[in-house]
Amino acid sequence: MAATTLNHGSSTTGTSDAVVTENGLSESVDVSSLGVYYDENLGDPNLDLRAWRPSGTFTLGDGSRSPVHCPEYVGGGNPISTSTDQDEMDFDESPYPEVRAAVSSVDDPNMPVNTFRMLVQSYLSSGFLGCFFVFASTIFNQVLNFRYPSIFITGTIVQLLSLPFGHLLARILPKTTFTVSSHKWTLNPGPFSVKEHVCITIMGTYGVNGVYAMESVICRKVFYGIHVPYKHQFLLALGSQVFGFSLAGMLRRFVVWPARMIWPNVLATCALFNALHQPPTGQGDIVNQKPASKKRDATHVWRLKPVMMARRKFFMIVAGVTFVWSWIPGYLFTALSMFSRVCWIWPDNPTVNILFGSVTGLGMSVLTFDWSMIGYFGSPFISPWWAQANVAVSFILFLWIVTPVAYFTNTFFASHFPLTSTSAFDNAGKRYRVREILTNGLFDAQKYEAYSQPYLPITLALLYGFSFASVSAIVVHSFLWFRKDVARQFRRTLRDEHDIHSRLMQSYSEVPHWWYLLTGLTALAFIIAANSIVETQLPFWALLISLLLPIIFALPLSILQALANQYINLNAISQLLVGYMLPGRPIASTIFKSFSASTILECTGFVMDLKTGHYMKVPPRIMFSIQFVAATFAAILVVLVEAWLFSHIEDMCTPGQKAGFVCPGSNTFFTASVIWGGVGPGRLFSPGRLYSPLLWFFLVGFLLPIPFYFLARKYPLGVWRYINIPIFFAGLQGIPSGAPINLAVWLLCGFLGNFVVRRKYFERWTRYNYVLSAALDTGVASSFFIMFFVIMLPKGGLELPWWGNSVWMNTRDAMGVPLKPVAEGTTIGLLKW
Repeated sequence: MAATTLNHGSSTTGTSDAVVTENGLSESVDVSSLGVYYDENLGDPNLDLRAWRPSGTFTLGDGSRSPVHCPEYVGGGNPISTSTDQDEMDFDESPYPEVRAAVSSVDDPNMPVNTFRMLVQSYLSSGFLGCFFVFASTIFNQVLNFRYPSIFITGTIVQLLSLPFGHLLARILPKTTFTVSSHKWTLNPGPFSVKEHVCITIMGTYGVNGVYAMESVICRKVFYGIHVPYKHQFLLALGSQVFGFSLAGMLRRFVVWPARMIWPNVLATCALFNALHQPPTGQGDIVNQKPASKKRDATHVWRLKPVMMARRKFFMIVAGVTFVWSWIPGYLFTALSMFSRVCWIWPDNPTVNILFGSVTGLGMSVLTFDWSMIGYFGSPFISPWWAQANVAVSFILFLWIVTPVAYFTNTFFASHFPLTSTSAFDNAGKRYRVREILTNGLFDAQKYEAYSQPYLPITLALLYGFSFASVSAIVVHSFLWFRKDVARQFRRTLRDEHDIHSRLMQSYSEVPHWWYLLTGLTALAFIIAANSIVETQLPFWALLISLLLPIIFALPLSILQALANQYINLNAISQLLVGYMLPGRPIASTIFKSFSASTILECTGFVMDLKTGHYMKVPPRIMFSIQFVAATFAAILVVLVEAWLFSHIEDMCTPGQKAGFVCPGSNTFFTASVIWGGVGPGRLFSPGRLYSPLLWFFLVGFLLPIPFYFLARKYPLGVWRYINIPIFFAGLQGIPSGAPINLAVWLLCGFLGNFVVRRKYFERWTRYNYVLSAALDTGVASSFFIMFFVIMLPKGGLELPWWGNSVWMNTRDAMGVPLKPVAEGTTIGLLKW
């Protein structure tokens, strides 16, 4: 058998030379080296340990020799340099096919980035009145955020809309060169570059996302009747945004530079950038592969390369078809979206509607023809299948087995309420009216005892259990799997990373950590000032705890999202903590959540953009400046827009507001503040209370990762390394804000795309998977954007009444009828609460 010998020298650790055979197996690999290789890569489920083998040693940046940090790829192709110099043995391509499929492994350091047209376009989406783009998206989304029904500009829309603007400015701006202090610059350095496009999109995204912490301002101002001065609002918005930005910068060495942190969601964005800017050359055509010799002989054959469509063309076709099709389930025939035919046949059968319903049921029909339903939790083609498999097992176990059993046995009195709902209910089966337990905006215990305890639908109750389990599980899981990686990364710099993208980024000056530290300290000063200049019910020690939460959880949550594209929401745990620490203080609950849960959201968003810049080779110092400027201006603009809205629109955030500005998100925020901050978790979850069994989820989440970790170490090539308990629980946190049918079809499409197609048609999967995902999202977002202004907005909406739009609405499932409706004038539940 032919073999290829890779002689990189021996090391002091006893690592022998590796001989890699044609079948991809190492014939001579030191057992200790293999053990080190498995030990270092066992926690990376995206790396196939069967396809990669250690091939020797290489020298780290500090001069010390380390075994098997850079393995030889034997799974088809050879993306690693075969240099005989052990100090230069690096990856020439990413070891991850997902990354190779979406990200270019070449870079032009001279490509224009920090140009006038980039600054003009990007500031449009962030803040100045004279600009068109961070400005336009911020105002648009902030205004419609308070309206129902509503629509939002997404990052994909910004990515697409900014492209023609860039090309337009490249055509019309003068190319005159100016010289200032021996530095030459021009308004128009040439064609619109992909790096300019990346910077514009990243800045525009901060206008898209808004500032979550401002919900606490609206809650106090509208629902509690408290005057909130503008200086507090500016300090709160800027502090929460910039603190998350600073925290993200401090995490670069852990979740941005390492190759294993692939960030699946970022890959789809990069695939779209490359599809729009880099049409493949020589691909998509029949290629005649001639022999090296010009002499024709009898052995010469003409081989045809398979015809493969260019990615840009593929994107345009799929996005166009999706745009047209989305009008059918979105407006013309909405039953195709809520496709539960068995419920149409038996609309009054409670069991059928509970099991197969698409609105409040369990979604066992598993069928929809609407991509917006399939992609409700994000594109199913982005998350790796091993992560989706964890969610699938949890989904079947808890939602299709445990949930119906608990519901039909009336656990927690749940049979008297809809199976799936985001609302709490009272003992009369009605939605819980939180104003009934308030006096002058404060919780009134006597009114609470006279009214009712809040009762949770079974899926909402389980959501809190899943949240508790995922928080304890991520702590244990991260300690077991990533403690060595984190310790190692503390000692490493970007120059110690040997994958191709980190090596290319070494052409640019890195951002010193003290830049991020200084911005973080400034943000901390803003936050302390914001909490001090008004009465927030939040003492200084509690404020520090609210900031400690994101500091503790930002790293493990970012690692989870980088590997699996799954996120753990800390809303429940932050509200539980402040509810126990400061009972009866609803205002403190809103502020605490603003500084804890929202800061982590901001942080992971910033980290994701840093990885986008890393993949697209945007100079780090330019990334620092555009992120800081965009976040700052977006925060200022959000405060100004909200101030204008509340001073010019009558009856803002009231149920009957004539223009639809009923503030659905703010109402939910207010309800949570009353239940968690007013009623408090002590009345709901403490021992002896109705929902106290849910606290056992903390212990379950703490214990479950341990046996699977040791099984994975004992059997490194087995299935155990793919079992991820934080994902097992966190994958269900989208229920009940999304229906079970959304998650069911998401899992089905993920199985077909990321398992079946990936295994059988790997070449086509790598070429089109992420472009397909971006095209589907683009088509749906574009059609809904136009549909909103053409169909939904004029005169309260243009309806199309016929059977195809009403059949699914005339079922118990759509109407939210519970299994055991509460008779009028009667009550259920506890006699004392």
